[in-house]
Amino acid sequence: MKFIDAHGHLFPEKIAWKSKDIVSRFYDLPMYTAGAMEELLKIKNAPGETYTLEKQLVCSPSTSPAQTHSINLFISAMCAEHNFLVGLGTLHPGNENFEEELDFIQESGLKGVKFHSDFQQFNIDDDAMFPVYESISRRRLPILFHMGDGKYDFSHPRRLARLLSIYPDLVVMASHMGGYLHWQEAYDLPVCENLFFDLSSTLAFIQPEDLRRMVDKFGVEKFFFGSDFPMWNAYRELDRLKTFGLTDEEFQKIIYDNFVAFEEKYLS
Repeated sequence: MKFIDAHGHLFPEKIAWKSKDIVSRFYDLPMYTAGAMEELLKIKNAPGETYTLEKQLVCSPSTSPAQTHSINLFISAMCAEHNFLVGLGTLHPGNENFEEELDFIQESGLKGVKFHSDFQQFNIDDDAMFPVYESISRRRLPILFHMGDGKYDFSHPRRLARLLSIYPDLVVMASHMGGYLHWQEAYDLPVCENLFFDLSSTLAFIQPEDLRRMVDKFGVEKFFFGSDFPMWNAYRELDRLKTFGLTDEEFQKIIYDNFVAFEEKYLS
């Protein structure tokens, strides 16, 4: 059975294991592995698994303006070398040259923009970001937002609700089912044509009824499978999702069909 992993991270080999330790300490969670390309290929080529990884979305947020271009160069180079990757670029709120960087993102074949406001230390609905969002929306590039956190308020679902009310045409992939550790507030998000969710770093923390009511409200077509590589093992997350009481058709849509349709509409 083929699947698409719609949320993963890649880091250059020389910093991948250091990044693993930093992220693990930040979330106080053990990580499955490090986000090096070699580790991702081990997952893709793992023998004896029920599922086959067909595509992997990858990104890496910049934590300073100076990192932005080098990260975008790295992700685009990895995607050029490995055709199963779908890459997103990054921007930092401090990038004054964001238009030039967005030009590069598009020219290099990257498909959207990732923000992790808890690492980047900004509110996702900060008015200062509106020119950036306006340009991204104009270019019809999707945004992958890290959503929700137990430590900070930067990516609270209510901030996304406000942003969507201002920019209804913005194409948003709200990670962690729209609000890691803020499940009720994620459920309270408005139903929007261009709002989608991934299930990365979610299944270990919710009950089946939490996913069911989200699917019933927003529609199963709005959900993508994600492992948050290198945080979790994708195959074990698929096994976990199998226990959530989805129909076979819903399961197939979430792990494969929905992202195929999303890619055709927004990433081509």
